[in-house]
Amino acid sequence: MWPGITVRVVLVAFGAFALANGILSISEAVDSWDEKDGRWLFVLEGLLGIGIAIITLFAPRVTAVALLFYIAIWTLPMGVLEIVIAVLLLLFPGRGILSLIWVLSIYAEVFGILLVILAFRLLAQVRRMKAPPPA
Repeated sequence: MWPGITVRVVLVAFGAFALANGILSISEAVDSWDEKDGRWLFVLEGLLGIGIAIITLFAPRVTAVALLFYIAIWTLPMGVLEIVIAVLLLLFPGRGILSLIWVLSIYAEVFGILLVILAFRLLAQVRRMKAPPPA
């Protein structure tokens, strides 16, 4: 395997994402300059994204180490939480199954509601596109 190439590809993809996100954030701030009170947050987010993209381009090792620490800091509590949940599931299998059913059913209901909302929004968009232009 070629781990060096993989790291470079991940860094290029991350840099491209950060650059695109930064440009789009600044574009959003410019497009809605008169409408939003928090437009400076979009500008700040955009400048940070572009800055991170530049750092990724010129100092990829710094970015690789920063991403490594970010992933490590994020996965450590998640791993501990997964171990605790696994132990609880082993100790209380009946309650564990019931809990999993509740979590999955709530997820399914929320996702279903969001899909219905999306369907109505898409339907409204299609109707607007088919409507004759105002005279």
